[in-house]
Amino acid sequence: MTESELTDGGRVRHLTASDQSFIEKLEKYDSEDRSYSYSIVESHFAVIDYLSTLRVTAIDSGHGSRVDLSARFTAEAVS
Repeated sequence: MTESELTDGGRVRHLTASDQSFIEKLEKYDSEDRSYSYSIVESHFAVIDYLSTLRVTAIDSGHGSRVDLSARFTAEAVS
């Protein structure tokens, strides 16, 4: 990312990468679960219903962490 701007109290982020930009919206934040989920509001990607979740899990008796990133979406205009 070459640029990132937050709006709507930090719940919407406008991201720029080279010559492409997109907008993501924070859909869920759970401090106890140490996770958050974003949807794509606007982008050049050919996807709909995109939702990604990032979760941090303690490992090694709390001496380390594992970061999991998952995403679900429907590819647009693909058979």
